[in-house]
Amino acid sequence: MNNNSFIGFTAISEDKTQLNGNYLLPKGKPKAVIIIVHGLGGHSARFLQSARLFASQNYASVSIDLRGHGESEGKRGHAKNLECYLNDIEAAIIKSNELFPDIPKFIYGNSMGGILALKTAINHSSLIKGAILTAPWFKLTKPIHKGLLFILKTLNKIHPKFTISSKVRSSQLRSNPQSQEEARQDPLVHKRISARVFCFINALGHTLLTDRSKISIPILIIHGISDTVTDAKASETFSLLHKETCCFTPLKNTMHEIHMEEDNTFIYHNMDKWMTNILNKI
Repeated sequence: MNNNSFIGFTAISEDKTQLNGNYLLPKGKPKAVIIIVHGLGGHSARFLQSARLFASQNYASVSIDLRGHGESEGKRGHAKNLECYLNDIEAAIIKSNELFPDIPKFIYGNSMGGILALKTAINHSSLIKGAILTAPWFKLTKPIHKGLLFILKTLNKIHPKFTISSKVRSSQLRSNPQSQEEARQDPLVHKRISARVFCFINALGHTLLTDRSKISIPILIIHGISDTVTDAKASETFSLLHKETCCFTPLKNTMHEIHMEEDNTFIYHNMDKWMTNILNKI
């Protein structure tokens, strides 16, 4: 089997929403499985490069298109509540258990997917051995204007499906101009976010940043200090709050989609070293 190609699958979330997913196998028996969670407007296939690098380190990966993203069902950029996204990730966990029932599981998420992955890991601390977060959305680098925030909170009550543009430019995501153009041309990428999604993701980030409850699961956070989308300082604040279990790695000269940056193999080497250290303790 070609270990450079995704294998597609479909899954059904708890409310019967049909989801698209992908998985990729290493050549040998995987030492662990990594569940990948994409960010707002993205989709699972954008992590093919990551999955290939993980496979070269003998990890399998399973990823899912959240509802309203990629090839999954649902209005673009909208979900009824946080539990809908968490249930979608649960579908990926179920698939990973079907494929690899006795192999340790990690979870990896970028941006919005970062805090969804963290919340999932907290909810499944007995199953997930560790969480890797790149550029997690604890806070936005540039806060939403108070007027727009008021409008979104109002719409959340009266018209929660109303969507606005995220206004994130491809030049904020990746350093390489060719890669930026590929992002712009990707037909499965969108820039929509509903009033409901913004409100519950914004609230989740705030809760995670301020809740001092002990988190037992190991966490690795990697964030570019010049990220203009999500706030690297917020990631550092979270890591200091949970310094017993959280490792924070700030990076220079990286954009928001760290997994798509050039010459990022050292990042995956560090991820592998971190995961291997956890696996050796099991």
